[in-house]
Amino acid sequence: KESFVNLIAKHAASLAEKMRCSPLSATVIAKKDGLHAPIGSRQGIESNRLAVVDDKDVPWTILRVVKTSTNSSLLMPLNRQRSVSELSGKSVSFLEFN
Repeated sequence: KESFVNLIAKHAASLAEKMRCSPLSATVIAKKDGLHAPIGSRQGIESNRLAVVDDKDVPWTILRVVKTSTNSSLLMPLNRQRSVSELSGKSVSFLEFN
């Protein structure tokens, strides 16, 4: 039994390390009020945090989290000249989260 528990603990530690080192990312969808991401406060996202879009079709863009709910967040580009419609469907990576 002890060997089995040790193997499980080793596996759990390895999995936790991989999850901590993976960037938190999501695909955003443009709506009238901004870009919506399907992750929110439950995943550690908070208002005024930053995210980045780095896509081969769209220049590097930094976004700010305007509002969060349990499982979603609203983002806006820091550069107001950037159109949210051109960022729709792009993957964003959050730079800061809990």
